[in-house]
Amino acid sequence: MSAHRRTSRSIAALALATALVLAACGGGGSSSDGSSSGSDSKSTTTAGGSDNSATLPDFEPEPGKFKEVDEGQARFINLLEHDGEGVDIDVYWGNNAETGKKATTLRYGEVSDWMPMEVQEDALLTPADGSTEVNVVFFEAGETDTSKQLIQQSETLEDGLMLTYALGTGDGSMMSDQDRPAASLSVGFENEAGEPPAGKAWVAMNSVGLGGIEDGDFMVLSSADGCDDLTGTDIEGGTANSGQAFLVDPGTQSFTASDANTECAERTEPVELDLADGDRYVLYAYGTSLEDRKLLPLKIGEE
Repeated sequence: MSAHRRTSRSIAALALATALVLAACGGGGSSSDGSSSGSDSKSTTTAGGSDNSATLPDFEPEPGKFKEVDEGQARFINLLEHDGEGVDIDVYWGNNAETGKKATTLRYGEVSDWMPMEVQEDALLTPADGSTEVNVVFFEAGETDTSKQLIQQSETLEDGLMLTYALGTGDGSMMSDQDRPAASLSVGFENEAGEPPAGKAWVAMNSVGLGGIEDGDFMVLSSADGCDDLTGTDIEGGTANSGQAFLVDPGTQSFTASDANTECAERTEPVELDLADGDRYVLYAYGTSLEDRKLLPLKIGEE
């Protein structure tokens, strides 16, 4: 599954923004629970050699001001699991939970409705080219500390932008904290997805929800009655960052996924779609184990 060319991380911008805020509030003179020292103490300053000291208050960031934008729509999918259990998540507009605005809370396996994108009006940093950045950040449900952030994503706003953010599980073998989920994010640019030829529909499979299953993340899509029997094709414009497209006829069609190179010995439960001419579907594969893997169908561009 290829990454979109405009996908970028905003960690550096977040660190710089934090540094600027701290500098404006007295620089390194004050510390909070989230500081690197871990101390709860407050620094004091003495004017003119006097014994009288003034205590600086702990810095508490204020929530940012956000506005909806007409140019873009977004929806979110939660396919994150950890140690064989689904993980509920919170999604925020902005760079963190403290100054951001909650967009949605999703239980494992849930999909949000389409919603207008929101951008921060009082952002400290803006792109030098004058463009507008849409920032989203993901946490386990109930967590707000920046150190518990799962993943952050920044995209450039443009007219007609339609993004599907699918949060799945990544390879956490290199993580120092094995008690936290290892997240992986797939961003589908649905406004750029290509159209099928006349008289056809297409389907594609996205495996972002399988990354935490050992030997279970390499699956192929088949018809319910066949095995690896779908014909792949290149679609001009792509499949919203979801890999190979398969052309199929309109009408009622059923699909399953199975481990590659096993002759479809173990299949997911069939997913039935009532396809119309020109329909485009992404089937998101996910699960917490080899035995409970399943397919979640989403229609491209459907609001």
